[in-house]
Formats: sequence, structure tokens, C-alpha cells
Amino acid sequence: MNKLKQLLLTMLLVVLSASLSFAQSFDADRMNRDITIMENVLGEMFKIDYLNTSSNRVFFSGSSSSVKGAYLPEYGVIFLVPSFQVIKVSTNSNEQPIATFYYGDEDESEVNEENIIKRSKEFIRDYGSTIGQLKPSEKVMIIYGATSSRYRTNVLTFSFDNRRSNETEPSPIISMVANTKDINDYKAGKINEQAFNNKISVAKNTRKELLDLKVLGNIFETALDEGDNYEFHLVNSNSIGYLYLENFGAIYTMNMHRGHKFRATSVELRDRVAQLGYTLKGDALSEHTDKIKESEAEMNKTLKEEYSKLVSRMKEYIVDYGRTLRSIKDDQYLLVTVNLNERLEEIPDRVDFQIKKSTLNQIDRGSLNRDAAMNQIIVTEY
Repeated sequence: MNKLKQLLLTMLLVVLSASLSFAQSFDADRMNRDITIMENVLGEMFKIDYLNTSSNRVFFSGSSSSVKGAYLPEYGVIFLVPSFQVIKVSTNSNEQPIATFYYGDEDESEVNEENIIKRSKEFIRDYGSTIGQLKPSEKVMIIYGATSSRYRTNVLTFSFDNRRSNETEPSPIISMVANTKDINDYKAGKINEQAFNNKISVAKNTRKELLDLKVLGNIFETALDEGDNYEFHLVNSNSIGYLYLENFGAIYTMNMHRGHKFRATSVELRDRVAQLGYTLKGDALSEHTDKIKESEAEMNKTLKEEYSKLVSRMKEYIVDYGRTLRSIKDDQYLLVTVNLNERLEEIPDRVDFQIKKSTLNQIDRGSLNRDAAMNQIIVTEY
């Protein structure tokens, strides 16, 4: 029995050492570089060409910078590729414009579900292995048709007459995901292309709204819309978006900024600096300037404190209310992405909160307490 305990202890130490080694050797800059390069690759693969016919001219806005990627520890890399809505303006009601990809043969360039899936699989198959540092258990996912807000990329349409425009039905959100191990096996020749394609999970979201996701979105909106003081809050009523994917779980995105008092204080400091330049000279000016710098430093300190409070609040909301999501299975994730529209060195541009639904379920079953669950939320700053 003692030998068995010793063996189990040794195995545990090996696993912990391997995990610690990976954490210490993980290069965030390299991962961000790999993701940026893959964003550009996807941007080219999904670049849309405009259609020009005798009675129609359709332009599609967007560029490679519209594609966004992110690394989620323990899950892998997710890429969001925006879809393009086709608007038809034509003197001939039977004429239907066809959107095309910029690159590709004629039968492969039409923007439709078949070619979207085909191009996504091609990207995962040919380029997925170039994303370094992914563990075999982690994944590469593409979500076509989902952006970081509720609104898709705009489309501008110009017509030779002023007839009424007819908008086509929006395409479904399509998600495709493959395990890194399968990608590496294909590259190593262990499985052929057909076998690899069969291992890629494809799911479609028809934009049907799920009540439990909407309710949680409303809870977030109610809890985060106050910003008259210093606390971070939602930019406006359209700042929350959410999505359910069968091969992932629930994704929420939020656009937030600092409290209104910060802005009022910043304006006041700028006015004081301008006024002092005209009214004070010499030592008097230097003394007051030092006081202003102290005020700015205090404001930056408060900003950092408010950001820390935001992180704590988000963890509490996710643990307390994320359990209400019944559409998510045990092995799926809840991901909440908060975009901070500030561009300040003191705080990140974006912060992700992710947790597995099974962890939240353990609270209801009494096998995990609230504080322990909050500690299991993975927080990633960008």
C-alpha cells in the first residue's frame, strides 16, 4: 500500500511539474504574434469581392483586420470571422446578386455555407499546426458570422435607380473546431484528409434566441449599467452581445468604459493646467504643477482599483448567475469577454473570463463553495 501511495505521489508530482513547466515556458508574445498572422491569413481567405451587374452594384465593406482571434487557456484558439449581409437593389425583381470570395475558382468562390465550411476546414487543416504552444488537448475554432458586438459588418449598396431594396435572409453562424492532436496527426501523415475532415466538428446557430441566454444578458446589463461614479460600466444599452454554439457553449461580449467621474476629473485637470499657464509663474507655477501631477497619479491609482473591483464583480456575477444557464452542457464553457474602450497603460484593452459549466454545477450540488468556484475562473488579459 505504501508503495502504491509513493507511486501515485510521484505521478502527481510529474503532472504538476509538467503543468508548471508549461506555464513558465508559455510565451504570450509568441502566441499573440501567431494569432495576428493567422488573422491576416483568414482575412485573405474570406475576403469578399464586389458584384457588378447591369442593374446592380454591391460593395462589401471589411478587411483582414475584421478577423479577430484569441487564446483561451485550456480550450485553445478561437477566430471570429465576420459575415457579410447582401443587400439587393435592382430594377429586375428576379435578379439575385451573388456574393463571391476574392480568391478561388469560379465554383468555389460563391459565398455560401458549403464554401464557408470548405474554406474553414482548409484553414484549420493547412495552417492550424503553425499556431505554436497549443497542447494536444486544446483546439482551433473558427466562428463565421459572429463579431464582438451585436452588429455585423456594414454593407453599402449603390443602384442606378431608387427602387426599394430587398434584403436577403441572414446566414447562420457557423462554427468549426478541431483538436490540435488531430491536426498534428494529419500533418504527420497518421490520418488522411478525409479522415481529418470527418473529425472537424461543424455546428450552425440559426440565430434562434435562447431564453436563458437572454435572461443572463439582462442580468449583466442591469448589474453593469451604473457609471455615474468611478466604477466601470457598459457604454450603452447595445453593449452586450451573446451567442450559443453547440461545440463550445455560451459566449458573451461587453463593451465597457470607466465611470463618468474620471472624465469630469480629467477635464478639470486640463482646465487647471491651461489656467495656471497664464496666471502663475516661477516657483508658484511649479508648486501647483506638482499638485496636478499628484492628482493625476491618484486618479490612475483609483482607475487601477476600479479595474480590480470590476474583475471581482465579474467573477461574482458569473458564479452567482451563470448557473442559471440550462442550455449549456457540463462539458461546455461560459466565456465572457469585456472590451475596455480606454487605451490606457494602466488597464488591459480586453479581459476574458472563462469557466466550465461543470464547475458551476458543482456549487448547486454542494461539492464546491462560491469562493472556490470564483478561483477556478480563468482570467486572461490582453
